[in-house]
Amino acid sequence: MSEEDLQNMGVIMSEDKWGKLNLKSTASKTLLIALCLSVLLSAYLMYRGNGKWLTWIGALIFLLDLAVFTVHSLRAVDRQTKILEDLDIESSKSRKE
Repeated sequence: MSEEDLQNMGVIMSEDKWGKLNLKSTASKTLLIALCLSVLLSAYLMYRGNGKWLTWIGALIFLLDLAVFTVHSLRAVDRQTKILEDLDIESSKSRKE
């Protein structure tokens, strides 16, 4: 499959639209850093817990972090998709069909 075929199918943007869009993420960097630190804390608690109650607290924190990260990432993708739709980008419309 050629690059032209992918452009015609809307999988990738056409060359005339390259470099004209803002490529910055819509995900909050502050929340991502907080989640990273929380995951490190949960890993430490699981290690220090040695199978006892502290391990389970660390595991629960980790699962909560995983859920928050998943929801946050999905919302960031939705926001980026909305931005592309507002700019009337063909590739975002053809993916929905």
